[in-house]
Amino acid sequence: MYQASSQSRSQNGEEGVTVCEVGFYGVNCEEECGRCKDDFCSSDDGHCSDGCQIWFIGDLCKEEIALPSLDGSHMFLKRMNESAVAITWTQDPGIPDNHAEFYGYTVAYAEGSGDFTDGPSVPHNVSIKNRIMIVTNIQSDNDYRFEVRMYREMDGEKEYGLPSAPTRIESGSNWELFAVGVCVFLIITAIVTIIVLGSRPKQGDSEQNKENVSTEDSVAQASVLPDNSAGQPAPVTEPSPYEPLETDEKRDLSDPYTALEGVHQEIDDGQLP
Repeated sequence: MYQASSQSRSQNGEEGVTVCEVGFYGVNCEEECGRCKDDFCSSDDGHCSDGCQIWFIGDLCKEEIALPSLDGSHMFLKRMNESAVAITWTQDPGIPDNHAEFYGYTVAYAEGSGDFTDGPSVPHNVSIKNRIMIVTNIQSDNDYRFEVRMYREMDGEKEYGLPSAPTRIESGSNWELFAVGVCVFLIITAIVTIIVLGSRPKQGDSEQNKENVSTEDSVAQASVLPDNSAGQPAPVTEPSPYEPLETDEKRDLSDPYTALEGVHQEIDDGQLP
């Protein structure tokens, strides 16, 4: 880094005429020159006599064309047909309008797991936010990965910054298999639904079946029990605690004074207490 002279020097040896060291200008040589090609600028106003170094612009060569980056951004793919895809991305919003001519975008692609190859490029456009590029000659039976790379360009030199996140698009055959799988799934689902709905009884039929079953049960119960005794419990005969006396002769039930002869035993008076 260049340092300003602490003393004033006169070109003709007289006091009052200041000559700055290379790389500085202004009062007391306190201002530092911009990025001049030969590191030399006017000691009066700091202008570069031979122009600016690469990646710098402006009257004093102090405006840098910074290295761009799309790190963290995402691009979007849309398959147009079997051999073309549309790629959409958002331009860097931080690019100043007066720097736009130095920036651009390149769509890079890779087949399968191979290395990326630079494809077509477009310049930065300050009048729009999103860019769309159609990429053709895509092989339908190959898998591709895409990414967008942003670059700065000056004096025939191009330098790329970090690219966007890569996005993959599968081959047409994989898309066809996926579509066939979805169709088969929908067909099977429809068939199962029809079978389930067809096996489910209707509400009217269900009520009629219940009435028929109720009628059959009533007829069956009526056929088991004769006359009007259907549903009535049979009488239960309880045993009597009194056992009848056994006699050899028949009793005249019409004579209330008929004596009952039963089993007896004669007892003497002496046996009484």
